[in-house]
Amino acid sequence: MTIRPFLIPLLVGSALALSTEAAHAQGCIVGRQCTPGAIGRGNFLMPKELELGFSYRTFRATDHYNGTVLQVQRQTLQNYVINRQNIFDLVATSGLNQRTNLSVDIPITNSGWSIPRPIGSATTPPGLRSQQNGSGLGDISVVWKTWLKDPQAQGTSNVTFGVGIKAPTGRANETNILPDSNGANFQKRVVDQSIQPGDGGWGVPTSIEAYKNVGKATVFFTGNYLINPRDTNGVSSGRTPTAAAPSINVFSVPDQYLYRLGVGAAISKVPGMSASLAWRKEGVPAKDLIGKSHGFRRPGYSTSIEPTISYAASGTMYNLSVPITITRNRIPTVSDGVSVAGDSTFARNQVILNIARRISLP
Repeated sequence: MTIRPFLIPLLVGSALALSTEAAHAQGCIVGRQCTPGAIGRGNFLMPKELELGFSYRTFRATDHYNGTVLQVQRQTLQNYVINRQNIFDLVATSGLNQRTNLSVDIPITNSGWSIPRPIGSATTPPGLRSQQNGSGLGDISVVWKTWLKDPQAQGTSNVTFGVGIKAPTGRANETNILPDSNGANFQKRVVDQSIQPGDGGWGVPTSIEAYKNVGKATVFFTGNYLINPRDTNGVSSGRTPTAAAPSINVFSVPDQYLYRLGVGAAISKVPGMSASLAWRKEGVPAKDLIGKSHGFRRPGYSTSIEPTISYAASGTMYNLSVPITITRNRIPTVSDGVSVAGDSTFARNQVILNIARRISLP
């Protein structure tokens, strides 16, 4: 692949050059697919061009928040959750014409979640950690994306819109042999919602991305929202229903979102290399955009400062991003019309790596 000179400054926007539109929130806030790349990475393809890619995202979350308040007692009592996420994406993108691309995204997860059983208290030490694991094929997405203006026109700005479909190909009812809350009675139980490979619902990934060149720099914005119309997926959450929240015993199928705003530029002394800095917000809303919002979910969001380094050479593009979390907010769950506070873990930082190679088809 030859990098067109006017595209080099645009490489800076890419935290992930390969993935589709589903956001991925941190820690116990549910989310399964890798986050999408920003605009301006030369991500349009001509007809008979194919881009093959691999993405990887990892983090470890142990800090509990209720609202924006850190639950320091969980660390003091050593009864905090450890949420470990490893998400892989295999992506193929084909150029339909010089303004439109079609992508297929196949996510694979290998994640873990653990908590002491029994959880313990100020007077009782916690028990042994109970380890849960969720792995396998996630929910496959197909996304159509088009540019507002011809990307080859070498203008100083452009906008692209995307829409697609997410199929419930990932298991939403993964089980392990686990104890009860007292650390006894081992049997098959559903693992935590945050490490389920799939969410159990058909979805509609949507996106809008834009960039503008300002001198030697590029300002970019990406907005991605996964619409999940299904209410609940029928999988047991392990929670006890109450008169106020009768549906909390099953998992919700929540929407997800990601927004990024940043600026970057090519590193002139290193051909093919660029760097960017972005503000990033990702999370799960308390109520879905379309459909009902019953069942159990952990809504909330985090914001991060996201430095990214990008490099393109010999037909291959590499991106490394390390978002550093600056704010966290576990907002109340709204199920059955009742607002219920709760806590969730958030990661302090993440590592996101992707590699893409473009080839020409005969």
